[in-house]
Amino acid sequence: MGKPPKITIGDKSLFVCCAGCTKKVEASPDQYVTKYYNAKGEQVREGVFKSTLADVAAIAAQRTCPMMDEPLGGMGVPGKVNVNGKAVYNCCPGCAKKLVAEPDKYLAALKAKGISPPSF
Repeated sequence: MGKPPKITIGDKSLFVCCAGCTKKVEASPDQYVTKYYNAKGEQVREGVFKSTLADVAAIAAQRTCPMMDEPLGGMGVPGKVNVNGKAVYNCCPGCAKKLVAEPDKYLAALKAKGISPPSF
C-alpha cells in the first residue's frame, strides 16, 4: 500500500496503512490514541501485557531483556510484565514466564546494570 501515512493528534503520532484509515482515525481520534498510547496495554495473561507507544522511552532505557541479555525488539514488540509494581520489558513470552517465576532475581539484575524500571 506504499508508505504509511502519518497522522498527528495533539502531541501524538500514529501511522496508518492508507488514506481510508486516515479518515477513520480523524473521525474518532480519541479511540485510536487511547488504544495505542494506553500506559497499561492489553493484558495477555495475568500480569503480562502488550507494550504500547507510551512504553517507548522505558524500553529504550532498559535496552535488553533481563533474562536473555539480548536487545529488546529483536523478537518483535517487547512484552511488559508487572513485577512488584514495576514495568519490566522482555523479549518474548518464554521470558515473561521466567520473569514471573523469579521476579527478585531479574529486578536485581536490572539494578546491577543501573536500570530502575518505571512504576507500572
